[in-house]
Amino acid sequence: MFVCECPPGYSGPVCDVNKEAHKQGIPWLMVVIPLLCLCVVVLIIGLTFMLLTARKKRQSEGAYSPSAQELAGARLEMDSMLKVPPEERLI
Repeated sequence: MFVCECPPGYSGPVCDVNKEAHKQGIPWLMVVIPLLCLCVVVLIIGLTFMLLTARKKRQSEGAYSPSAQELAGARLEMDSMLKVPPEERLI
């Protein structure tokens, strides 16, 4: 039978357990770096979506184009107007 006198920071029957290693647990960089990368990826995806949405909205709104209205047939022909049904006419 023997008894070991362990140096500071070690324990156990043969001084093989490092107390400092058990106190540290998970290093904070192992948690912070993946979370930071995930936040950057989400931010890039969000900004890309906002940019594409703004570009699509700008293409479909705010542009006055009389030639496009003429091509679309903005002028009404008199024959194409809807006629009121006879029961709804005022006499």
